[in-house]
Order: sequence, then structure tokens, then C-alpha cells
Amino acid sequence: MTPFGYALKEADPVENALTRLGVRADDVDLVINTHLHWDHCSNTDVFRNAEILVQRDELGYARRVRSICGPMGSQQASCRHSPGSQGVRVDTGEGTFVITGDCVDTFDNWNNGGAAMPLPSGRFTALRAFYASLAHLEGTGWKPLPSHDHTVVEKGTFGY
Repeated sequence: MTPFGYALKEADPVENALTRLGVRADDVDLVINTHLHWDHCSNTDVFRNAEILVQRDELGYARRVRSICGPMGSQQASCRHSPGSQGVRVDTGEGTFVITGDCVDTFDNWNNGGAAMPLPSGRFTALRAFYASLAHLEGTGWKPLPSHDHTVVEKGTFGY
């Protein structure tokens, strides 16, 4: 079985992906979880020296968190996929990207066949907050990076 259709080619995919980028897990000092579902935070323990940030409302899902953040800063409260879902804004030389967590699963959800509003993935806890979050993201001009889109996984790095 391959979760969400992703075939893992390596025994230690996180460490191997970091090595390809010239990064050691022990050198990472900050990890921001968009939310605490297994497919978004299951490798947090690899980053032994990192401070781990998550929205305060998401703590009910947590087993191991060193630190929490509020709704401001580089993190943006978003979509209510889970009680404390957040998107992570990243400013780069190529523009501003938002790691959307599960607020936007795929570019197909975001583009929605050219419709005026993105298509909900079907997994959220507050529909009005979902639409408000997406309207905000669309109004900023920032580029979403959907968490379950194969093209994002295949490209691997953004903003360099």
C-alpha cells in the first residue's frame, strides 16, 4: 500500500531527502507543523535539536511538542482542517509561498476548474473559516504549495 499514492523509494526518506539538499537533521533548529495528523508530523522526532511549533488549538492532538505559537508571525491560522490547522508563509527570492497543510490538498482543489472559489477537500471543521482563509490567501497573491499534490513533491524545492 502507498499512502495517497506516494511510493517511497528509500528506507529513510526524510534523512535521504535532507542529504540531497546538503542538510543534516541535527542542524535543523525549527520545525513548523501545519497540523498534527500523522502524514504531516510523523517524522518530527528526526529533528532532535529543533524547536517544534504548532497552533495552540492543535495541542489536543499532540504527543510531543516543545513549543507553541499563536496565530501570527510566519505562521497563518488557516482553514480549520483540524482545530489548529495553519499555513506557513515562506518569503523567498522567487516570491512568497504558503505551505498549505491540508487547507489546499492539490492544485486541482485550488484551481477548481476555473471556478471563482477553490474546492474544499471535504475534510475541515469550519466551512466559513475555510472559505475566509482561502479568500485571504487568494487576495495576497502568494503561491500555495498544496501538501498532497504530486507536482509539489516531484519538484521538491521552491524559492531558491
